[in-house]
Amino acid sequence: MGARSHDIPPAGIHKHGDRDPSAHSVLRPSVPRRIAPNTSPQMAVSQDDPVPAHGARYAGVMNILMVNEKGWFFGGVEQLVNDVATGLSERGHRVALLSTEARPQERDALSAPFVATPCLDPEVSIDPWRQRVKAMVEELELEVAYVHRLTSVPAIEAILEHLPVVRYVHDHDLYCPRRHKYFPLTTRICNQPLGVSCVVNGCLLTPNGPWPGLPWLINLPQKRRELQFNLRLPRLCVGSRWMRDMMITNGFSEDQVEVLPPIPKGLEQDVSPMQEEPVVLFVGQVIRGKGVDLLLRALTEVRQPFQALIVGTGNHMQTCIDLARSLNLGGQVSFPGWVSHDRIGDYFRRARAVAVPSRWPEPFGMVGLEAMWASRPVVAFAVGGIPDWLADGESGFAVAEQDWKLYGQALDQLLADPELAKRMGQNGYDLASQNYRFDSQIDRTEAMLQRALQS
Repeated sequence: MGARSHDIPPAGIHKHGDRDPSAHSVLRPSVPRRIAPNTSPQMAVSQDDPVPAHGARYAGVMNILMVNEKGWFFGGVEQLVNDVATGLSERGHRVALLSTEARPQERDALSAPFVATPCLDPEVSIDPWRQRVKAMVEELELEVAYVHRLTSVPAIEAILEHLPVVRYVHDHDLYCPRRHKYFPLTTRICNQPLGVSCVVNGCLLTPNGPWPGLPWLINLPQKRRELQFNLRLPRLCVGSRWMRDMMITNGFSEDQVEVLPPIPKGLEQDVSPMQEEPVVLFVGQVIRGKGVDLLLRALTEVRQPFQALIVGTGNHMQTCIDLARSLNLGGQVSFPGWVSHDRIGDYFRRARAVAVPSRWPEPFGMVGLEAMWASRPVVAFAVGGIPDWLADGESGFAVAEQDWKLYGQALDQLLADPELAKRMGQNGYDLASQNYRFDSQIDRTEAMLQRALQS
């Protein structure tokens, strides 16, 4: 459970209106930076979906079926499912969980106060799944389903026979056969819909086939059928404006898709004083999409003394260790590996700046919220959902995709100016306090489920 958002590529976003530039006194960066367009945080809320006032409560108790493949702690999705179920239960709603994957002995089951937690694999046979769904609806008087990670179309169809469904699309799997949403050869982000572009750019080849060591061809027609089915769902939500745009690019209507930032429980804290150490912190999976190699190259542009901490593990770890040595960064970069969630706060407190050098378009970028609540500035590439929460020049720097030289210059500026880092960290904390509280996530989830139930 300690691996929450630090081991799994997150998803994410928020919503806030245009901010008054005079609200905070911020020293504007002196380094020239090519910034991606539309990088100021905004609230992405449909006009017909009013956000309830903070702390709003609904008088009617709902009986909710939450559905996720894993009913046990694994990554950020499972943590969010558990947190949201807990938040809804604390407001009096009755929440049941239906999962599809058996829990490994070494994993802990989700700990929310579910009224029922059956597990059944619909891929073995869909008939028992249909019967179980029907029985749960009748016995628990379920009224609405909140579906998270679930790829089985027949399984969702069985739920739709009995309940209105809201689906949370956590990642890019629905419209990207590679799941990463960047081209394998150029590593540049793909903004194209599922289809011809996937073929032309070699996105259908995968090394993860049924036979180890042999490439495999992803079934594009099957992916299209899955997408076509989801186009029939009346209400879906995603973590960021970028994901909403990609859903619309793939055929969803604007009023079908709502942006709901995935805000976990337990991030909120008091302002953390800035320390003296010139530490650059990365927290996350050490995989190609997370861009640790880009961060290492950026560090060669830093002229100030620094120590970089790469917290996390992954299949790109040895490549990054070797790269750090080849770039003569060995004495300045440390790889502590995996760190439990109860210890990760110590690392954030040591940081002068938090680096989010993602190559893939983050569905949200949960580590950004953790940095903001820890009152630390963020330097990130302006990709995916990151511009939703990172106010460029205010709570950190948003640098154009993969421009590691300018990324290094932005880090250098924060390392050279502790007061700027402190000011930006405070601004990020203020943004998080205003826009990214767990209660607001539950407020909006309640409203969304109520609308689905009433429709």
